[in-house]
Amino acid sequence: MRNPRSDRVRQVRALAGRSVRSRTGRFLIEGPQAVREAVRFAPDRVVDVYLTEAASERYPEIVDAARGAGCGSTRPPTTSWPR
Repeated sequence: MRNPRSDRVRQVRALAGRSVRSRTGRFLIEGPQAVREAVRFAPDRVVDVYLTEAASERYPEIVDAARGAGCGSTRPPTTSWPR
């Protein structure tokens, strides 16, 4: 996702607001440990995973878990795999 004005980027950015999180029932998690646990223990709830190229190289287990769960992106944030 290179376009900061794309609908997907706007939707993700909007999750910073509590009213949007309450209305949509979605939220953001950040950091390798939180993402690793979400993908492992609640893969059906994970919609997208965004990783930089450096993060995907540093945390290959997250990439593998996301692919196995059928969620998120395992490439730089230019690509995502929505459920």
